[in-house]
Amino acid sequence: MLVFGDQATRALDGSHLDRRMHQMGLMVDEIVDIVESTVSVELNDGRPEIIGSALIGGEPTEVINVAYHLEHAGADWSSGAREARDGTRPVAVLADANPFFRDLTAASLSSAGMEVRIATGDEDAIALMKDGGRVDLLLASTDSPGLNGYELVRCVRQAEGWTELPVIGLSAQPNFCDAAADTEAGFSRHVAKLDQKRLIETVKELLHAREAAS
Repeated sequence: MLVFGDQATRALDGSHLDRRMHQMGLMVDEIVDIVESTVSVELNDGRPEIIGSALIGGEPTEVINVAYHLEHAGADWSSGAREARDGTRPVAVLADANPFFRDLTAASLSSAGMEVRIATGDEDAIALMKDGGRVDLLLASTDSPGLNGYELVRCVRQAEGWTELPVIGLSAQPNFCDAAADTEAGFSRHVAKLDQKRLIETVKELLHAREAAS
């Protein structure tokens, strides 16, 4: 049994906090083996419950999408952050055409207390950016089919009012690094999609820096 915990903290009326702990378990039939290894996952867009497949210990193995199963097992998973509507949450626009990575990142951002607006293409993202609402952060995939994160960010940087907006590039490749391309396009940081811990740390760093500068 794998047990996941999610503590949500939200302001109810501005004077006190409500703390709740959501817990969810994932049951498996049998632990076959415990292997510590670096693996290369071949992504599978056709089955949302599966991230993809990889060779682990020489055996072809399906890698499950834990976030997918948690969301379907309990509708209130990570609901604490999503239910907060006190008007103070930072707003992030997330542009990613890959459903697995999009759902994974959106869940992490929501759990961290952010309101997330989803875009699956360049035009959708631009529309969300220009709808007149508040936007504190843009996250754009740089390796999703049908979405060019570099062109999207160039377009955003040319628009009035978005030159100083924090922008994070997201790549499925953990060792991806093209500092020159990132700088030319206007990215603030670039983070691997599967490194959700570093992503949240980067988000907090950029938002804190923006708040301190304002």
